[in-house]
Amino acid sequence: MKKSLYVFLCSLLGMLMFLILHRLLVFAYLMLTAANPAVFGSSLSYLEILALDFASLLVVLMLGSWYGIALGLKWYEAVYEKGEHGGFVDHLVKAYWPSQKSHYNLKNKVEGVAKELKEDILELEYLAKTIKPVMRETVPIKRRIVRKKAAAKKP
Repeated sequence: MKKSLYVFLCSLLGMLMFLILHRLLVFAYLMLTAANPAVFGSSLSYLEILALDFASLLVVLMLGSWYGIALGLKWYEAVYEKGEHGGFVDHLVKAYWPSQKSHYNLKNKVEGVAKELKEDILELEYLAKTIKPVMRETVPIKRRIVRKKAAAKKP
């Protein structure tokens, strides 16, 4: 019962939406005809325009009904069967008051840093194998200078 009511109301909504679009297009055509009848309306009589309006209205209402049914089935499945959509309030909360950590995406950053660290370690190991260290000769410490400083501190 719930699903049929939901799909029926969506069908009515689709028909209403397509009806509004149809009426806007017919209004625009009638305004263009009234503004310049030689270009837009000279070949059609009033009855032909009414017949065309009625036929196009029926087609538009059928398309609106089909669109509403398809949209109703899709959203019924998403909202009630799968539970993917929490409703209007849930959408507002997620869109305008996100949690503090929602924009950080730390998992990808940690994986990226770990990958860079592995690459750097491999590069360091390669450099350690290929480059031989240069050892400089150490300069011997002059013992006299050290002894003089140590002797100066004792008194």
